[in-house]
Amino acid sequence: MVDGIEVAVRRSPRARRARLVANPGAGVELVLPARGGDDAARALVRTHRAWIAEQHARLERRVLGLDRPGVVWRHGVAVPLSVRHAERGRILATDDRVVIAAPSAGDAGRLVERWYREHARTVAQALVVDLPEPHPAALRIADGRSRWGSCSRTGTVSLSWRLLLAPFAVLDYVVVHELCHLTHLDHGAGFWASLEGLRPDWRDAHDWLRAHGTELHAYDPAGAVAPLRIAA
Repeated sequence: MVDGIEVAVRRSPRARRARLVANPGAGVELVLPARGGDDAARALVRTHRAWIAEQHARLERRVLGLDRPGVVWRHGVAVPLSVRHAERGRILATDDRVVIAAPSAGDAGRLVERWYREHARTVAQALVVDLPEPHPAALRIADGRSRWGSCSRTGTVSLSWRLLLAPFAVLDYVVVHELCHLTHLDHGAGFWASLEGLRPDWRDAHDWLRAHGTELHAYDPAGAVAPLRIAA
């Protein structure tokens, strides 16, 4: 405990020295080597009290209210969610409602994440079709904790399903950003010229992600169904 803030201690066989990390969902952690490092850890905490307080406040800040139960989020808009009991899990979605049929609440939570992944893929594929070539060799929907998107040298574009929680312009920006990498693998002048030509207002979406990315990463899709009663 540091100034009233709980700092979890975790030992890692990959850690060579004591370090502090702040991650959505996990809070502020003190990572130690598998053995020893206690003296260095105490000194690290003493000298980084202000950093710990700042990161704790950042992780606790909730502006978007994504943890609201009974809804899923599509392009920043809350869509009502209901859960029904069924022997086999399935997703029934319309423009104004999502219904999850599942044997248990745990299954329902996993189906909510599947809905996000499937819908993110559908939207991203539609965006790609309207963009100039080259197009991705493959489109992968992932849950990256450090990147919103990536582009491999083989032409595979990966996108985080969590972008579906954000306004449409944010998902659109990341898709365009990664497609520009199909021609320009680095962030050189050619890349920025291509991005600027396709989306001159890209900075607005970029700034939105910087401001709210922590909330998107902290979002737990199971929380949307946890308080709901599964109706027969």
